[in-house]
Amino acid sequence: MDKLILIVLVFLLCITVLIMEWIHTYRNKQKEKTKISFKEGLDLTELPIVTFYQGTTKLHFLLDTGSNISYINRDVINNIKATDLKSSSSTFGVEGNGVECHHYSIEIGYKDQKFVEEFGAIDLSAAFSTIEKESGIKLHGILGNRFFEKYKYVLDFKELIAYR
Repeated sequence: MDKLILIVLVFLLCITVLIMEWIHTYRNKQKEKTKISFKEGLDLTELPIVTFYQGTTKLHFLLDTGSNISYINRDVINNIKATDLKSSSSTFGVEGNGVECHHYSIEIGYKDQKFVEEFGAIDLSAAFSTIEKESGIKLHGILGNRFFEKYKYVLDFKELIAYR
């Protein structure tokens, strides 16, 4: 009888280990499927920058959890598909000055993932020109905290990825 109990316990332990391994593998596959790498941008600029696409158009965004909303450089709006939300708000520019920003809904993609985000359109040219001069990367906007909350992304500076 003791041998039977031991066999059952070993069997249950094996099943538990297999289930835990399956869960771990499933989570890693999900993380792999939804990760957004910012390693290349960090290597080039020391900033977490990710390239998204709208069709064949590349759009470079700074990942910024310190910004409450997402922003797009005003001069980009005419070159991409953007839905005018017919609303605006006041915000503070990089220089600390109050500026009016008009709101647009824009769909962007990363690999096979699609995201629809509300962007405030403001003139970011002066702020982004320094980054472009130093690194050659032309920034088009900022993905703010609302994006990370909406899509449940976490920035991982150990792996240099955003994942959910």
